[in-house]
Amino acid sequence: MSPRREFTAAVLLTAAAGALGLLAGGRPWLDLRVVRDSPLPPVADTVAGATAAPLVPGLALVVLAGAVGLLATRRSGRVAIGLVVLAAGAGMVAAATPWLGEVRAGRARDAALDVGLPAGVLEVSGSTGALIAVLAGGLAVLLGAATVLRSRRWPVMGARYDAPTAGQASPPPARAIPETAEPAGDRETWDALDRGEDPTRQQRP
Repeated sequence: MSPRREFTAAVLLTAAAGALGLLAGGRPWLDLRVVRDSPLPPVADTVAGATAAPLVPGLALVVLAGAVGLLATRRSGRVAIGLVVLAAGAGMVAAATPWLGEVRAGRARDAALDVGLPAGVLEVSGSTGALIAVLAGGLAVLLGAATVLRSRRWPVMGARYDAPTAGQASPPPARAIPETAEPAGDRETWDALDRGEDPTRQQRP
């Protein structure tokens, strides 16, 4: 793959990883159901990713910003952005992993309180939101590492919009357009008007 295509793929996939993390933050991570004493009916609710792990959507925004930063920076700046994207992806994975599979009872109870469920026997079932967040974070980790290792061979934006450096010659100044000399007849007419004379009198037969 050419460096230009590699760079384009890195930018698009980094943006996709950030968008996937935001999507995971808005999806349900837990389905909760509280069974209460009769005759009270059971109460059910879902816990979204932004409630369960608010760090995930925040780090997803960092990954999205990294995709934009890759377009606006040069080689050394891209290495720094790659490190930030890698760290943000690792944080997303760490924040979402505890919500995969069987969630601990204490964590599920805290989540039920966060969404306002009443006390009772709590039944918990998982959802796909946490898995999406882990996938988004893992993708961001891979892309961040690839950016650190490969970004020095990627193309940069055109330099024609940059300010010229000391070693670059400035463009030659535009040549001034000489003013057209005023016709002699017009000058004599204005001189006569300045003296208070009628210039048309000289032209009469």
